[in-house]
Amino acid sequence: MPRGGSLRKPTALKLLEGTARPDRLNPNEPEFDLASGSPPSWLPKKAKEVWQERAVVLLERKVLTEADVELFAKYCIIAAKTRLMAKATKTDKVRQFLQLAQQERLLAIEFGLTPASRGRVSGDNSKPPKNPWEKFTK
Repeated sequence: MPRGGSLRKPTALKLLEGTARPDRLNPNEPEFDLASGSPPSWLPKKAKEVWQERAVVLLERKVLTEADVELFAKYCIIAAKTRLMAKATKTDKVRQFLQLAQQERLLAIEFGLTPASRGRVSGDNSKPPKNPWEKFTK
């Protein structure tokens, strides 16, 4: 599961803050296009409200990418549900939901799907072929 210690800041944030040091950057950190900013159509209404509030900041800092949309949408669902749960009493279902959300976050970190964990992943930043299965069929 996740490595010990603090999560690294994404390179994009280091560059914005002026704290990037070439000797500490991952030259093979995966790069993705910025997200469009529109929430997915399947997102529930309350989660879309969270998206509208928080996506602006991430997009301004160039942190929310196309690779982050699915996970950020789930974050918005969780945030919307926690707002509702703040008024409700804790139940076993709420605990189960929070445990699943924690497991999902840990797995996302392993795959480099969170902006902070992306600095630990080495990837190929060349443009993918039009057919992603092409390199496996030759």
